[in-house]
Amino acid sequence: MEDSEKNSENKINHCLFNEEVEVPEFSKFKSTLAQFFAALAFGSLFLDVGMFLALPTIVIAALQNPENKSFVMTREQASWFGSIFFVAQPLGCIISGLIQDSRGRKFCMLLINLPWVAGIMLIYCSKSIIELYLAGTLIGFGIGIMEAPMFSYIGESIQPQLRGILSSMAGAMLNLGFIIEYFLGAIMNWRSAIIITSFFPVVSFLLILLIPESPIWLVSKGRVRDAEKSLCWLRGWTSPRHVQTELAASIDHLELNRKERVRKMSIMMVEYHKILPSDIVENQQVQKEISLLHRFEVFLQPQVMKPLRLIIFYFFVSHCIGLTAMRPFYVSIFNRMNLPLTAHWVTVFCGSIQLLGSITCIAALPKLGKRKLTNVSLVPMILSCASLGLYTLLKLDVKWVPLTLFGVHLFSYTLGIGRIPWILMSELFPLEAKGLGVGFCAAASYFIWFFITKTYLNLEDFLSLPGVFFLYSSIGIIGAVYFYLKLPETEGKTLHEIHLHFMR
Repeated sequence: MEDSEKNSENKINHCLFNEEVEVPEFSKFKSTLAQFFAALAFGSLFLDVGMFLALPTIVIAALQNPENKSFVMTREQASWFGSIFFVAQPLGCIISGLIQDSRGRKFCMLLINLPWVAGIMLIYCSKSIIELYLAGTLIGFGIGIMEAPMFSYIGESIQPQLRGILSSMAGAMLNLGFIIEYFLGAIMNWRSAIIITSFFPVVSFLLILLIPESPIWLVSKGRVRDAEKSLCWLRGWTSPRHVQTELAASIDHLELNRKERVRKMSIMMVEYHKILPSDIVENQQVQKEISLLHRFEVFLQPQVMKPLRLIIFYFFVSHCIGLTAMRPFYVSIFNRMNLPLTAHWVTVFCGSIQLLGSITCIAALPKLGKRKLTNVSLVPMILSCASLGLYTLLKLDVKWVPLTLFGVHLFSYTLGIGRIPWILMSELFPLEAKGLGVGFCAAASYFIWFFITKTYLNLEDFLSLPGVFFLYSSIGIIGAVYFYLKLPETEGKTLHEIHLHFMR
């Protein structure tokens, strides 16, 4: 009986997570097209995020300009506004990690547009630095809500052979958002740029309305008929008979998970000497306590803690070697480096190079895999970052050299290390810990982003600009060694195979 159940479980995992659920030849193109459209819909959210994260660059440059006729922003205020977008993001990540399991992935992706629109309009109407802080907090909170449901949706709805490519497409949309916002900042007043920016979340809301809810989440809520409709849509608007195998595997897999949870909860009841009282209300309260204890226990298991540590360290290295702390202060930094273009057009150049890197990532990821691509992108980043340190230390004046080094660095960043940890989040966590795991990792990422951005000006005062470049390149070297030793290859592997790796 036990062997039979194990064989059944292996068969279910193979069918559910691998990917080659049989699809009639004529519908494979339609299946890819449907999943591409879904990726375009949630990718539009990343385009919005790219525009929002580029906002501090153009707003800070405008309000610190001596010719500015609005209120003036001091250096300290600039450090706060450049980083405050990331203050509320951890809170949003954790909240979405909790509510996405009860209300659904699609609900959360629709919800985020409310704080986004409110924040954008508040920036447009702002007459004081406090209003800018509040607007940045609202936008950051919305970005935080987005992360967990979006990456859960990718892992649960997109077939494995398409997951890496379509996840990378979201990164390309992020960089497209940077280009659009930097371009707007180069050709018009910052308030006019804000007005145009406000239309993009509305378009994203309409696109998300068109895609179905995650079929795995629907099955977990007992909504099997809705899950069937969702799978039909995602597999190319096909008929129900073509998704029955995948649907049945989803149902059986979740049933096995449920039985395992019941077994563990029973053990916990004995361990904690919980005797369920006869009173119904008290009984329900005890069951809630046991359920919470079980969720905490699941979170501490190796298959959750190992990827958690790996992804958080990946984010730390990515933000440092990726020079993300410098982004809000690009205009000021570029002006000091005497580049051949005006600072605003250099930001457009940087955004374009990053988009090119993201597109290359889409093509390279299936061939190289995430492990090789991480190392391939890290090496030129370390070299270009150290070279920028030397250039600024020696106070050279060869205008195209720093521009070329920035180009190599930003291309390499979006080619690999800037995108891969976000893709890994959709793959590494088991289903029962996906919501909280993804939410916690995204929260950690944004906390790191906030901390290094807020302290960047102080770090530059302490180490000087060359010292910052040398520090970040050193962190990149440490990261390269760690990833070479610890990062497994997940490209082309089923979710079940990935989870087994971390259980060892």
